[in-house]
Amino acid sequence: MDVDMNGKNSVKRLVSVIAVLALLSSCLFGCSFFGEEEGESLLSVHFIDVGQGDCELVISPSGETMLIDAGKTEAGDEVVSYISSLGISEIDIFVASHYHEDHIGGSHDVFEAFEIEEALILDCEVTTSCARKLIEDIEKEKCDVSYAKRGYEFDLGDARVLTMSPEKISDKGGNNDSIVLRVEYKSSRYLFTGDAEEAVEREMLDFYSQKELSCDLLKLGHHGSSTSSSQEFLDTCAPNIAVISCGEGNSYGHPHKETLEKMKKTVKSLYRTDVDGDIVITTDGHKFYLESTQKSA
Repeated sequence: MDVDMNGKNSVKRLVSVIAVLALLSSCLFGCSFFGEEEGESLLSVHFIDVGQGDCELVISPSGETMLIDAGKTEAGDEVVSYISSLGISEIDIFVASHYHEDHIGGSHDVFEAFEIEEALILDCEVTTSCARKLIEDIEKEKCDVSYAKRGYEFDLGDARVLTMSPEKISDKGGNNDSIVLRVEYKSSRYLFTGDAEEAVEREMLDFYSQKELSCDLLKLGHHGSSTSSSQEFLDTCAPNIAVISCGEGNSYGHPHKETLEKMKKTVKSLYRTDVDGDIVITTDGHKFYLESTQKSA
């Protein structure tokens, strides 16, 4: 793929500046302000409110971008609008956590709107129309393709990304094949779990040490369903911050009462897209900063 490197670097610098400016009025964990020097090296994660679905945009301090999922089909335009508003025209890596429509339905609009450098996907047969459409879009884009498997690592600018699951495909691209990613930047860690349920959590608990699973922020599995977020997994990860991506008044009852009860005794801060809207959590590698659209009190 031919790329204008000067243009690409300019866009990335612009993205980094915009991400900093967008957070100047944000609320703050552990500190009341951050200065220019800190602002030059912030990693930001945007939990985009796509209703009953998942979509997270990670922007490295130097402007590299990773989009994890894109919500339902009807959320595609909103995802494109949100990303475009940040001055982004290129996505370095698109991750399809698994092949359910509420995670990849909006990806067609994303591939239509942006240049995609690489796709990280599951290596399994696709049987649904939305999954087939995603593969068609990837082939049309002619982007690089990587297949997720435990232990696969890559850099996102100054951040390091590790694929912690799946070890093997066992759920036909469903919830328990979800790509689980750990993003590390300096001493901070984010853990994204897709729709992984307790069976996958158990596999990771058996394979990884407490140190490897520990994180500052956990994106809860399966929209806060009681089928995910076992107490042992939460205790091992020991996050200070948790985020649930779910739709207001959804028919599944997400997040489930059992999960919310666990959160009360597990995390210091819980945020939900159905309540808080779009959520941006940023770190300088040590402290965390919050901004949200705060849909309700």
